Amino acid sequence: MRRFVTHIKTYPRPLFRSYTIQNATSEALSPQKQGFLYEEESINVLNNKYSFNVAKVDLVGASGDRGIDFKGVFQTDRMVPVIGQCKREKKPVSIKIVRELEGTLSQYAPVDVFTGVLVSFSGFSKQAKRHASQSNYPLILTVMRDDALIDWILNEKSRQAVGPNLFTAVQRSTNDMKKLLFLLQKDDKYEPLVSTDVNNKEL
Repeated sequence: MRRFVTHIKTYPRPLFRSYTIQNATSEALSPQKQGFLYEEESINVLNNKYSFNVAKVDLVGASGDRGIDFKGVFQTDRMVPVIGQCKREKKPVSIKIVRELEGTLSQYAPVDVFTGVLVSFSGFSKQAKRHASQSNYPLILTVMRDDALIDWILNEKSRQAVGPNLFTAVQRSTNDMKKLLFLLQKDDKYEPLVSTDVNNKEL
């Protein structure tokens, strides 16, 4: 077990909210309000559907984190400390945002103690994907819409962090809506990775 686990604190899981940004007449909202609602929605979806246990940074007192929206853990068959940002923008997230997250990750020692997660409404530019894939920091790029993740991109460092037993599957609804499911390999079986009340929290 890695050393940082002994420093992990606890706090209650946020309650899931059923609204989505699409149902909130987002065109009538300011960009700041849209961003705030998307941040809350993303955190709730990660916690309640994808085995994350994260909280808003201002709830955990992390005043030194530049631009970080949430902090906590992603539980696969191991505990993966994460920090992340949520981006509700019309255009795909640019390489600049990926570099900014790398800058935040560089403040921690060792540099791979946290995995950086970028949650985007509109996806990522080709340059951002290319840069993240070649990064020396563990990075996860994911797209979240309609209360579900629809894309999940890991680089080599983040694959090492989450472990070799995590897999994704695509589920499509009757109206051809796409969402991702996480599966955990145990022996020769694949079991759904579901959210649980984890009593271990972020640094």
